[in-house]
Parts: sequence; C-alpha cells; structure tokens
Amino acid sequence: MGDSIHVASDAFIIDASLSHNEQFYSACFQGNLAEAKSLLTLGDVDLHFTASNGWNVLHAAAHGGSLETVKFLCSKGLDVEDVNNALRQRPLHLAAAAGRSDVCVWLVDIMNADAGAKTSGGSTAADIAKQAGYAELAGLLNGSELTGE
Repeated sequence: MGDSIHVASDAFIIDASLSHNEQFYSACFQGNLAEAKSLLTLGDVDLHFTASNGWNVLHAAAHGGSLETVKFLCSKGLDVEDVNNALRQRPLHLAAAAGRSDVCVWLVDIMNADAGAKTSGGSTAADIAKQAGYAELAGLLNGSELTGE
C-alpha cells in the first residue's frame, strides 16, 4: 500500500522544438484543450502516445490537466482503465494522487472507472488520496456518495 505517484519528470511547457506527440502530451498534462485539439488536426499526432514514464495522455490529463481535457480524451476512445505503466496506475489513481475530486467523480460516476482497482503496490484510488492528504476525496472514493455532473 506504499505506492508513490511520480509526476512526469519530463513535464514541460509546450515548446515548438518538441515532437507533435510530445506537444500533445504536454497540452493534455497542462489542461490546454484548445492546443490539444489544434495539434490533433495536424494529422501526425498519436492519440495513444505514451511518455517514457508509462503515462498516456489520459493519465497526464487526469493528474494535471482539466476535467474538460479528460472528457475530450474519453470521447476520443481512450480507456479509463488503461494501465500502461509498470506501477499499474489507472487515470483514477493519478487524479486521486493530485486531489482532483472533479476528475475522480466524473471517472467513477460517468465513465464507470473501477474505484476498487489496485496498483501494483496494492493501493486503491482512495488509499492514494488518503496518503496524499486528501481525506475527503478518499472518503468519497471509499463510499457511494459520488455524484457526477
């Protein structure tokens, strides 16, 4: 249960010298939905791009981006149960680590994310929220009081 969530060490400001995939990832991480949509129109952006830390763009948006960016990525077919990274972190785990109540509620209530899913270290999203100091969010994730939009 002692998982630690690692923020992407390559969290960067959108920079024209980066590849379009890296720019897209950065836009999602920063919650810059307009930039993310603009980059997708270029035609060479991989919607399923995964950074070296194992996070895809939905993981990044759930942790650092905006709820609107998360909604947009889900509307494009990204899987809320994706566990690409070695720690088996789902987007819900990363949102909980960042105290993103809005994202957690939406993922669970609207997208039916599994609040009981465990990371490779055995932690649920509620465990991670509690460890990160978000006791109220942990209580929501442990209970059935979640109410979506």
